[in-house]
Amino acid sequence: SFILSITNNLDKTKTYSIPIFIDSKGRYNNRISQYFNDVSNVSFAELITKDMPIPIDEALEKANHAANTKAESIFYDFKSEHESLISEIEERMNKYFQDKKESINRIPLDNIRVARLKDLEKDINQHHEEMKRKRSLVPSLNCEQIAYMEFV
Repeated sequence: SFILSITNNLDKTKTYSIPIFIDSKGRYNNRISQYFNDVSNVSFAELITKDMPIPIDEALEKANHAANTKAESIFYDFKSEHESLISEIEERMNKYFQDKKESINRIPLDNIRVARLKDLEKDINQHHEEMKRKRSLVPSLNCEQIAYMEFV
């Protein structure tokens, strides 16, 4: 089982569990992997066998490859959703800043109007920097558990 974590170091980290099942021939099996998404219906028992059909290093390498492929797909889906959300926030904030600028420009006193416009420009720059940091997503994929299983 692999854990994919996606963060931008500002918001809460999003975590996904990616179960990977490699069969005795060293192939990734998606159907059985999906079965392990919900292990509440699976019963386990300890079983000692002689040898594993494939070396553990080979199984781990194949699992890493399959997990990377799945994680990439999950990451791009998340990134697309995240980008849509940020674009929506930016649209609303741009409208807010535009409305605020219009109201500030109606202030009759020059020194107050100029000071408020400078403050608004500072707020706009801070907002743009925050949105830039929110867009910067960092994924990490870790193998949390590996087990040899036999189905009986």
